[in-house]
Amino acid sequence: MTTPCRCEILNTLTGDIARDYSNAHLEPETATRHRDEGRYRCPDTGVTWVLEHDRINDAPRLRRTDHR
Repeated sequence: MTTPCRCEILNTLTGDIARDYSNAHLEPETATRHRDEGRYRCPDTGVTWVLEHDRINDAPRLRRTDHR
């Protein structure tokens, strides 16, 4: 089952949803030494994202960096 693309309507996802969306839908561009961090690109729209570790609540955060 394919994850539907929501890249043109989303701006930020946090927690397990952020990790799941990046793993199921996005393609990695770069990775850092932390498995929950890196730059990603949507294969359907080309929208770019950063998956980072939120230091406040200790959860992954997927943040859109390309606003079309």
